[in-house]
Amino acid sequence: MTLRRTPLKRRKRERFGIRPVKFRSEPFKQFVRGFPCILDGKPGHTCEGKIQFAHVRLGTDGGTGLKPSDYYGVPACFNAHILTEHQHGGPALQREFGIDLKAEAERYWKEWPDHYEVERKIKEGLIL
Repeated sequence: MTLRRTPLKRRKRERFGIRPVKFRSEPFKQFVRGFPCILDGKPGHTCEGKIQFAHVRLGTDGGTGLKPSDYYGVPACFNAHILTEHQHGGPALQREFGIDLKAEAERYWKEWPDHYEVERKIKEGLIL
């Protein structure tokens, strides 16, 4: 007589609240890419490659393994993007070049003509 095994039941993974959806905007990224590199003209930096949108991670809504919202972005050439996001990280880069990346990202956000519309939608709860 063989015993039949009962099938294992997989438990559904419990969620600890709803993870908010990060703000994403390709038009805003295009707007930011229209500016010169954030490190252009800084001693010790040579700009190379086309301008990219670099997310600022320090002091923003990002986290370990989580990209921050597009509110927090600066224009960066290929070299600066590597330094900003991948090699130095925010604090070392800010000390070395004497810039506040979060303040710069906020400045670009305020300069974008459509930021009023997005902020209105945020207040109405239409986007996070």
